[in-house]
Amino acid sequence: MTEQAQQPLNEREREILQLIANGLSNSQIAERLSLSLNTVKWYLKRIYVVLGVERRTQAVAAARARGLLDGDTPPGPALPIPATPFIGRQKELAQVLELLDDPDTRLVSIVGPGGIGKTRLALAAAAQFQANAQRPVYFVALEGIQQPEGVIPAIAGVIGFQFGGQKDLHQQLLTGLSNRAMLLVLDNCEHVLEAMSLVGEMLTISPNLQVLTTSRERLNLSGETLFHLEGLAYPTQPQTALEFEALRLFLQTVHRPRPNFEPTQDDWLHISHICQLVEGMPLAIELAAGWTDVLSLGEIADNLQQDIRFLKTSARDVPHRHRSMTAVFEQSWQLMSEAEQTVFKKLSVFRGGFDRAAAEAVAGASPDILKELLAKSRITEIQPGRWKLHELLRQFAETKLRADLTEHTQTVRAHCQYYGHLMRQYEQAFETDLAAFDGYVAEAYQDFDNILSGWNSAIHQPFIGEIGNYVTMLCFLMQERGLHQLALQAFVMVQQLYDEYPAQVTIRDRLNLLIYHGMFASMLSRTDDGRQRLEQADAYTTHLAVEAWSRLGILWSFLGWTLHLHGEPALARKYLSQGVKHCRKSNFAFGEWGSLAMSALVEFCVGNYEAADQHALEALIVAQHHKFLRGVWWIDALRANVLFLLGHQQAAHQLWYRTLMSQPETLPVDPIIIVIVGIALLFEQKGQLNEALDLLALVIHHQQAQSPANQQALHVLQRLHDQFSEQHINAVLEKAKQGKLSTPYFASNFTIDRALIDTLLMLLDELAPEDEE
Repeated sequence: MTEQAQQPLNEREREILQLIANGLSNSQIAERLSLSLNTVKWYLKRIYVVLGVERRTQAVAAARARGLLDGDTPPGPALPIPATPFIGRQKELAQVLELLDDPDTRLVSIVGPGGIGKTRLALAAAAQFQANAQRPVYFVALEGIQQPEGVIPAIAGVIGFQFGGQKDLHQQLLTGLSNRAMLLVLDNCEHVLEAMSLVGEMLTISPNLQVLTTSRERLNLSGETLFHLEGLAYPTQPQTALEFEALRLFLQTVHRPRPNFEPTQDDWLHISHICQLVEGMPLAIELAAGWTDVLSLGEIADNLQQDIRFLKTSARDVPHRHRSMTAVFEQSWQLMSEAEQTVFKKLSVFRGGFDRAAAEAVAGASPDILKELLAKSRITEIQPGRWKLHELLRQFAETKLRADLTEHTQTVRAHCQYYGHLMRQYEQAFETDLAAFDGYVAEAYQDFDNILSGWNSAIHQPFIGEIGNYVTMLCFLMQERGLHQLALQAFVMVQQLYDEYPAQVTIRDRLNLLIYHGMFASMLSRTDDGRQRLEQADAYTTHLAVEAWSRLGILWSFLGWTLHLHGEPALARKYLSQGVKHCRKSNFAFGEWGSLAMSALVEFCVGNYEAADQHALEALIVAQHHKFLRGVWWIDALRANVLFLLGHQQAAHQLWYRTLMSQPETLPVDPIIIVIVGIALLFEQKGQLNEALDLLALVIHHQQAQSPANQQALHVLQRLHDQFSEQHINAVLEKAKQGKLSTPYFASNFTIDRALIDTLLMLLDELAPEDEE
């Protein structure tokens, strides 16, 4: 390394490096720091030399690795923070970390019975690994997943991968992981063992991926390294030594409700005995300790011993550790009041946690009962005002609830009705208060597992009258996450139910289903099916009251887009115009924005750029007036491409930059891909026609691209038909389709993420208009 490369960055260089990491372009850095553009570029060159890199994305990565960025942490979401300190397990922690540090060990499964502490050990190992390796770590909780097909969206949601396009979700996720380096922690895999073959496929396709799992049984995959976890260390003879982990955990649990508790000599003997009886199982220790405000330590030990003796004689085929857990659960159950028992078993219907309002509505839980259940470790606080049952306790409580079929059905229905009503509230608020859309989505995401559970209950019970409450907002949630295929599959099932029980279906609900069924079909390029559903919906509009005009706006917006895909632009314009008109009549801002945005896109795709810009500006005004940020991002990206083709290059660059730098942590895919189409336009302008063609081919066959972005790419591709033979263009498209096309900047199946945005910002700098050089 040269002497120059060893010099540290000065204050100005570090400031510029921080702004690069924040996503600012060279021009914006120059404006922010009152420097000339050439001065910024001079500083960049020196930063590259000092860091030993050649481009800005490499500079940001090198700076992160060296800790040069303010407040910089390894990428990846924060790991869950347990509410209590990690007790003991230092030997086990070191052993798991040693396995993860071995590059030849790529799949480690922490295996043991429920309640043994697998999750706590995995979290501790993941946190230490992230700190040591400076690599992203992602934690995926699978305990709330009810069906194997839910595993793929769960993983994608945590790692920030958004689905799109028409490819199978399974294949999309594998491709999205192919070039990523990370540690993926999958917790509670025993719930979905039939889906775990996915892990083997992920490891095969992604050489820089490591997986740490927790499960009650092995995944039975080749290359799996098993780490069997036993209970905490406990004394074999009663004593008072806190050197034993089990005793420390018991005392810590007692101190939460009774911070001044000081054990006597007799107390220590009983604590030792309790820890022996449950063989050091952490959850059993915590549950037993939770009863110290009701029973004496001696009584807890006596009751445990009695239950264990009983179970030994009546259930000899049950493993010993499971017998002691059952003893703790049964004893806990018997010591609850009748009111507590009723609430506790009804809480088992929740997935992913619950708040006080939900617990009261579904389980009849008063604040006093929740307080008691929390104090006794029956429920756990996962964030202020939100609680959950440990999965093992939830399963136990569910068996109690299922013992009474009528009560179980009533509780499941109450859960379904509660979240259906919540979805209807969000829908009504969304239709009248577009500015709050992001807040509604964030709230819904927090309860996404409960929403899906309620939706599944409505379909599979079935509760026909509840289904319609979910459709609209579930559609938006699925679209936000790119789960078009799963939504379409569910809507097909609902269509069959509606046909089977027509008397129980309102016109509004049937219309809604047809609209969103048609939308998702069109988004997945099943345009014939989409058009059929939307035209069926159109036939119902004669029955609509004036207050339902917003349905017409949404319907005609989607139908207009579908007709465009069918090659009927004149008819498309007619329906889109009607959609705008009816949404304005009903003050439905989102529908107005959507109809205008689709109108702009249709005009862009047929080459009417002036008309496209006019519609886009109208849509932008609606989005800005209602503070609809997602709408602003989408229109900015589209308008940038329109303005570029109209010759307004500076304005186009500003909008591309603004789009890339305004994205939240969960990136909406379409605006980013639309910017990539703009980069292809820049390549074309610079005479780099092969680069433009390659990039458009990658977008057209990109697994995350949805039909609006695809249509733009196809339109821009038409501009290159005079430059290349049809045979050459088709060969490049086929190569992209097969995943065999790569460029200096983009891998064959690049992923929409923060690193990609850095690359796009760099390209915008490199391809800037001449007067910016």
